[in-house]
Amino acid sequence: MDWEPSFSVVGSDALVELRHGKLLRIECSNPQRRSQLEELLCAHDDPTRLAAAKDYYGPSHVSQIGDFIRAVRTQSTPEVSFACAATCVRLVQNVYRSARAMQWISNTPQ
Repeated sequence: MDWEPSFSVVGSDALVELRHGKLLRIECSNPQRRSQLEELLCAHDDPTRLAAAKDYYGPSHVSQIGDFIRAVRTQSTPEVSFACAATCVRLVQNVYRSARAMQWISNTPQ
């Protein structure tokens, strides 16, 4: 059996699908927001960065670590904020909780 790493996010007015770290599909009722999503997601589709990343960490892991180290050294803000990272961790944890409980779990902070 062949597995393909895929990631889908469904929101109140948009759907985003990624496969193998590349943008597969965006559905959005707001054309301006769709353009913003495409620009944001395609800006990180640099083949040299993808080739350098370790497959088991995903395509952007090496870049994120490099950005964090740069931010510490230069005392600047990293590209991914702590709040954003915490939200992502909470989302992943809630996906696992939801699967174990076999019910929807809210992703709002408690």
